[in-house]
Amino acid sequence: MKKARAPKRISTIIILCFSLFMVVILILMSVVSYYYSYESMRGRTISDTEVILSQVGKNIGRYISNIESISGIINTNKDVMRYLEDPEAEDAGVTRANFRNFLNYLPQIDKNIVSIFIFDKENNPVYVPATLRMKENYDITQDEWYRNVEDYVTDIPTLTGTQVRTMTQGDNPWVISLSRRILNAATGEIIGTQLVELNYSAIDDILNDINLGSKGYIFIVDADGKMVYHPQLQLVYSGLKTERVKDVLGTSDTTLELRDENKLYNISDIPGTDFKMVGVTFLDEIVASSREMITLYIILTLLMALAAFIGSVQMARYVTKPLSRLELAVNEVEQGNLDANFAIRGTLETEKFAASLSSMISNVKQLMEQIVADQEMIRTSELKALQSQINPHFLYNTLDTIVWIAEESGSEKIKEITVALANYFRIVLSSGKDIISVRDEIEHVRNYLVIQKMRYETLDYKIEVSEEALALTMPKLILQPIVENAIYHGIKNNPDGGTIWVRGFVDKETLTFIIDDDGRGMRPHELRRVFEPGRKSAVRHGGVAMRNIRERIELYYGTEYGIAVESEYRKGTRVIVTLPARKRTDQDG
Repeated sequence: MKKARAPKRISTIIILCFSLFMVVILILMSVVSYYYSYESMRGRTISDTEVILSQVGKNIGRYISNIESISGIINTNKDVMRYLEDPEAEDAGVTRANFRNFLNYLPQIDKNIVSIFIFDKENNPVYVPATLRMKENYDITQDEWYRNVEDYVTDIPTLTGTQVRTMTQGDNPWVISLSRRILNAATGEIIGTQLVELNYSAIDDILNDINLGSKGYIFIVDADGKMVYHPQLQLVYSGLKTERVKDVLGTSDTTLELRDENKLYNISDIPGTDFKMVGVTFLDEIVASSREMITLYIILTLLMALAAFIGSVQMARYVTKPLSRLELAVNEVEQGNLDANFAIRGTLETEKFAASLSSMISNVKQLMEQIVADQEMIRTSELKALQSQINPHFLYNTLDTIVWIAEESGSEKIKEITVALANYFRIVLSSGKDIISVRDEIEHVRNYLVIQKMRYETLDYKIEVSEEALALTMPKLILQPIVENAIYHGIKNNPDGGTIWVRGFVDKETLTFIIDDDGRGMRPHELRRVFEPGRKSAVRHGGVAMRNIRERIELYYGTEYGIAVESEYRKGTRVIVTLPARKRTDQDG
């Protein structure tokens, strides 16, 4: 026989649970401390990097702006423009000598200008630095710097990322290109193209003293993802080092964290260009800084856990005594004594707990008494409701008596209208059912029209419903309120009367009814308000209006079925009702 487990003392449970709780807290605090320390260091790194990138971006932007200004001076030089407009002029040699001297002088103004080239509108070289020699029959249209301005009809300067110059003989340097169309000042016609090559090391000088941690660095890419600057550019072009340039261009954020590569990218635009500058810091440096803070948190947590453990032992001893008395009172309630005494002295929490139990038991006692009273009231109400019901057979028997008297007296109209009225009420009552056959609903409409025909002699009607439709079911009192509305709002006030045409058919899985009348019709604003809440837009029968009919249909079958109204003023109105084609089931009665 299995030995029953001996219950533990509550003091032991409190100490064990509290100790376990403190261990969990220690783990959670370590995790949370690590997370917030890491996020704090990460946020500080991002903030510092953004400040650095902003300042560096301004410096590079000013540098490029200065070069663009020099390029603009070239474009407005009269000798350059005069020669390009008419290289066969008599003074063309003097003009060319003047602008060559001018262009030879510009690199002395800015040491970061490597070289300047001028080409005519046929892309033939007009000016090449004296120290360089163009390759024979070289086609500059294959160079990226030229393709960037090939389709331009303005003189907007365009920067091209770092590349090796290929159009001159000998060893060629890495350069950044600024290309620009030269236009005729009077006609705006393209008369040439200029190319200013910038020293790649100029950007390296700007970024040389920038520190992003012990391993961080900055690189620059253009809008097409081509590398403009990288401290290890040759390794990048050789494929020995890669950067996630597509991810940089594809993100809309200013930061991009790549945990698989241990990198954090900070992305910034360089003013005046379409270049993006990216500061790269390494996540392991952030982690190393955050671990120092975590160590301090763990030491403090251990000290707190030790103090809490000692306190839990004392607390357990203080709590157990009043709890035993509370247990006795609860046992009395279990035996059915709802008047047990919970006036127990002890800790504040224990006293509150005892008071809460006493209040709860008192409320339970009151609720039990209230339930008994409510049940008695319900039984009384049901009895009164049962006594107040009207037996519909009394109404049918009375109408049958009227029909018998009409037959005896030869009053056929009285007999006809009484029979129609009896059938009308039979459908309305329907033995309490809400789903009836289409045949009964159509019979109900027919009886209603028979009664109204005797009242309005100029009223005509046609009912055409397929046998397939008659065999289906539908909610009762859907069609009759629509017909009633057609009479009272469409035909009643028409001196020549009118006709109501009720049609019903089945199309695939849909039962459709179309009710037409050639009465007054509705103006556009009246038609728009037919289904508005609060609008009495239809004649009501038993509290049911056009809007209520739609709500009933949607309640039964969903919003894919319902009622639609089409109307033209002084021509008539059409109401279309759509229902699912369903046959009678046992639930319909």
